[in-house]
Amino acid sequence: RGAVTHRLLEYLGKKDSMPHTPAVVAALVSEGVLELEAQELAEEILQEIQDCLQEEFFNWLLSKSHPQAYCEWSLEDRPAEGQIRTGIVDRVVFDGDTWWVVDYKTSRPAAGEKAEDFLEREVAIYRPQLLAYREMVANYRKVDINSVRPVLYFTALQRKLELNS
Repeated sequence: RGAVTHRLLEYLGKKDSMPHTPAVVAALVSEGVLELEAQELAEEILQEIQDCLQEEFFNWLLSKSHPQAYCEWSLEDRPAEGQIRTGIVDRVVFDGDTWWVVDYKTSRPAAGEKAEDFLEREVAIYRPQLLAYREMVANYRKVDINSVRPVLYFTALQRKLELNS
């Protein structure tokens, strides 16, 4: 689910239209999902993305009007002597003033888990990664780190969480 959703989000970052269900089914099957299960899962994934497109930030994020935007942007830097740090950022957008560094999350709360508890746990897990991406983008673009805003975007909840350092 996660790998195919990420590929669809990358596709949408470059194209203007959603792929059709058979293409998503084929992608799921290529990832090892049984064909019988792939049809239903493809429809769920496409609906989740359609729901995200109704959310203001996500719709803006995928807009083609940004001065600069990248999908699955590979970065590498050397934070200290003898260290190399690498990462692939799901979406990076420069809006003319701010660099937005977005990591998509396709995970969802467990049955009975409160959304706030789930989000708190996910932020604790992914904060170091996002803050590293923030630093890497700032260094690569030679901009003030405060002009880079790291965001986790939860597709299942259609919700963004901006991280503070």
